[in-house]
Amino acid sequence: MLDLLRVTNPICTPAWSLAGRAFNDLLLWLPPRATTELIGVENLPRGPAIFCPNHTHKFDFLPLRAALLHHDLQLMTWIKARDYKHPAMRWILGKGGNIPLVSRGFLIASHFASVHRRKPSEDEYRALRAHVDEGAPVDPSLTTPLDAPASIAGVALPSRLDFRSAIREAYRVLMGESLRLARQGRDAGRHQHIYPQGATSKQLTPGHPGAVQAALALGVPIVPVGVSGCREVFVAKDHPLSRGGRVVIRIAKPMTVDRSIVPPDYRPFDPEHEDAHYEALQRETDRVMQVINECCEPEYRWASDGRSDAKQGVARFYT
Repeated sequence: MLDLLRVTNPICTPAWSLAGRAFNDLLLWLPPRATTELIGVENLPRGPAIFCPNHTHKFDFLPLRAALLHHDLQLMTWIKARDYKHPAMRWILGKGGNIPLVSRGFLIASHFASVHRRKPSEDEYRALRAHVDEGAPVDPSLTTPLDAPASIAGVALPSRLDFRSAIREAYRVLMGESLRLARQGRDAGRHQHIYPQGATSKQLTPGHPGAVQAALALGVPIVPVGVSGCREVFVAKDHPLSRGGRVVIRIAKPMTVDRSIVPPDYRPFDPEHEDAHYEALQRETDRVMQVINECCEPEYRWASDGRSDAKQGVARFYT
């Protein structure tokens, strides 16, 4: 993963941008034709920003990117590491102006699999995740085989690090590389595209603080976005072909993240700093998610019972 981040060019060439827009326009134009309605054009930012939409479909980035390209706005999407596993997809994503993204959960699952040659069970994953995130006690028989790794996801580690420390250090280094690419894109006038809810779900789910941390690191505003209709327009949950219909993209006014919610020495995506200021970061995230909710059509908003069809637990790291 570290090697991938170091060779990634986050700046999509004009030719690839045009090809992406043409591909999306063709998919929606082919009978039965679908349409895209962009609402809130007056709210589009003049300078670099982070677009934060809900995430309802594997390919809902296509109509969003295409609609914004028609207004000369180019997005760089932060894409989960799991999507880079297939060589062909890795090549396409590398050309399209994207940023590989890791998470603590991904590193836990991938390191476990590299040692045991199998996926962790749900119970194993949840125990390890609580241990890494919160320092919760865990059965030593579960962590001992995972201790003192020479490297995780390409990150060389100091000797004798226990499992928890190794995961947190690898995460810090890898997210530092993702931020480096994001700054490169910002300096080139590109906009970031982050899904704060993470896993896909038709109805909105709670957000994670990554987008707020990125906004603090880059010094740019967040633009909440509601994308509605992709579940009805695309033929399947993981297929980009259209069966006709209407996609509604609603853009809210840019939101500035209050820098005072964290101290001046705060380091985004550093596990110690994330943990120390989690409540403040989550409150700001909740504020963003509420605006996203208001931008969605009613059937895409918060579920009244709090349920969703998003993947849960360790299943999120496997396609």
